[in-house]
Amino acid sequence: MVRTSTFRIRATLCVVFLFLEKNATNLQPMRLTIGKSIMASGRYTIIKRKIFAAFMVFILAASLYPRHVSFGKENGNFKVMGYFSESPALMDSVDDAVQFDGMTHLIYAFLKPASDGSLYPIGKPERLKELVDKSHAHGVKVVIAVGGVYYGKERLEGHFEALAGNDEALGRFTREVRDFVEAYNLDGVEIDWEYPNAKSSDEFERVILALKEVLSPMGKTLSAAVAAAVSANSKAEYIQSVTDTALKNLDWLNIMAYDLKGGEHSPYWLADVSIQYWKKRGVSADRIVVGIPLYARPSWKQYRHIVALDKANAYLDFVPGDKSDSYNGLNTIRQKTRLSLNKGGGIMFFDIQEDTRDETSALKAALDMIHRYELNKPDDYFIVVDNRELLYSPEEKLGMPYTDVQNRLQIPVRKALETIGAKIEYEHASRTVTAILEDTTVKIRIGSDILEVDGNKVTMDTKAAIKDGLTYLPLRWVYESFGYKVIWYESSKSVLVSKN
Repeated sequence: MVRTSTFRIRATLCVVFLFLEKNATNLQPMRLTIGKSIMASGRYTIIKRKIFAAFMVFILAASLYPRHVSFGKENGNFKVMGYFSESPALMDSVDDAVQFDGMTHLIYAFLKPASDGSLYPIGKPERLKELVDKSHAHGVKVVIAVGGVYYGKERLEGHFEALAGNDEALGRFTREVRDFVEAYNLDGVEIDWEYPNAKSSDEFERVILALKEVLSPMGKTLSAAVAAAVSANSKAEYIQSVTDTALKNLDWLNIMAYDLKGGEHSPYWLADVSIQYWKKRGVSADRIVVGIPLYARPSWKQYRHIVALDKANAYLDFVPGDKSDSYNGLNTIRQKTRLSLNKGGGIMFFDIQEDTRDETSALKAALDMIHRYELNKPDDYFIVVDNRELLYSPEEKLGMPYTDVQNRLQIPVRKALETIGAKIEYEHASRTVTAILEDTTVKIRIGSDILEVDGNKVTMDTKAAIKDGLTYLPLRWVYESFGYKVIWYESSKSVLVSKN
């Protein structure tokens, strides 16, 4: 389903209206259908005004943020998904728990299988029905996640292995899944087998093929939640055991790029190398969805609760006071969204109910990034300085970052340096920019590759420049001169600048 961007809708409608307004008196067929009596009575003017009002209402509606998301990806529609779990810790009403606008899919978790192929009843069937009805009313699809880690104290991987190894149990499982999908008017099934191994690899494939045979004639999707890879060439058993045949029969993969042990549990690099790994396994970009957690590990604190303590926490990746307790803040969420826009086919939040509903919302941050990506790509960069985005917009007329002929990122000088508190002077005669921050003075002459830091000259690998009457400086050289650390991520065209 291809959707049109808000900008193109507004532009098209405006052009159509202006054409009608300008040419109304020349459109003879229209005038004839209106009739001479109407023209004579002045009702034609009233009709024109009504047409104008109708168009303006439609334009206003189109200018609101689009309910559905697809941003012209050449490899298919970009997916924005969220898990919706049954949990005692997530008991808000459906309306309070979910922001439907901008979502493409919700994944209800979990429907759990028994070893004999039967399905355990879900805890809140009315809640699932309500979620499906409200999701469909917003154009959002609902998928049922079958599996999980435990049923009580029993690991579900054993249940999967048992039912997949028995023809009768497997037949019962596929029938009951089919009946469940029909009963709740669901749009697809996701298998969450954590995790197949070398011994159960064939059984995993059998489950996928059996479900595919049942779901395809129904027009339902089949996907799987899969583990992240710690390298692009990983030989880990839990991912190698997902067979090529199984992969070919899945509509997409939800990569669980979180819960990594030791250090950050969901770092950017894990999402990046996981995309690389699954692509090497033959999965196309549009079928790769990057998972983003909305909780901290090891504390399991929810993102919304962390932010409730202090909104500044929305821009961090660690619980304040505890560097061992990590989560994804807004900057990392934006960066992962850009990664998937460039290299994948979607993002998934676990769990969407753990999000905030204000300006710190993870979903809203991702949707904003998707929208900006469509409007500005490929000349769009994500620059973060001291945990806050350095955002340039065409409306400000302060210039836009660009890559020069040396493949170095140039940024408009004033906003970039004032962000870190530097004072800026420009000497027209020598065309020299002087920036002072605390006890450090940096000088760069336009057109020169020499940078001077406190009187010491350094040769850069590019030059300062003037473009469209605005002064640009090479980002890395300038910030590093003031003691900042600069990290460039090619996969998401992102720059992270930090003092420590």
